[in-house]
Amino acid sequence: MLKTVAPSHPAPNRRAVLATLVTLPLGGCLGRSSGGVIDLSSGAGGEILHVATTRRMVVNGTQSPFFDASRAPNLTYAVTRLEGPDRGTVLGRLSSLVRSDFAVTSVDPFEGDGVRRMTEALRGRPTLLFIHGFNQTFEAAALDAELLSKGIRFGGNTALFSWSSKAGLLDYGYDRESALIARDHLSDLFSSVLNDPYGAKVHIVAHSMGTLVTLEALRAYQ
Repeated sequence: MLKTVAPSHPAPNRRAVLATLVTLPLGGCLGRSSGGVIDLSSGAGGEILHVATTRRMVVNGTQSPFFDASRAPNLTYAVTRLEGPDRGTVLGRLSSLVRSDFAVTSVDPFEGDGVRRMTEALRGRPTLLFIHGFNQTFEAAALDAELLSKGIRFGGNTALFSWSSKAGLLDYGYDRESALIARDHLSDLFSSVLNDPYGAKVHIVAHSMGTLVTLEALRAYQ
């Protein structure tokens, strides 16, 4: 079920409009087909995913897992590229069951202020911002963000806010603490995007514990 959540604070003199769309929860809607069809074919050079993350980058972001579960002191902005499956099609489409063939191929981090960098990168086009939930690796979250965007045929930027989940069923406490720590970074990102004179509308989709991060960030937003 989808619910629209509107911030309770006033919004005077804002040129950018933030439309929040929070799923409570998405559950099995992402990546696990119930018989539907999603076109996962990639364009030249693969699909581009804008990433803001509080995770620590590993091996300079040059190979999997790219980012681990450790908490970084600052927000990192990176451009991630994903490749879709290279297979034959049936009636011009691919079954969503080929999820395992859709993968992160590269991560290009940018130095400096991650919030400012991402705000500038999202200018001019509407953006779908996915905030993942409990028990998620970076790569799994990136995959879910891209599948969601593909599944609803979103026409603008696709972006991911990835907080430091440990990706373990027994690590709920660590994940919840990481989610709360990430709140201020996400709130800063909201503020930057909303006050950007060249910004476009941002649609926020939060899953599971990502809803906690989102609501706390909206609560802290000024």
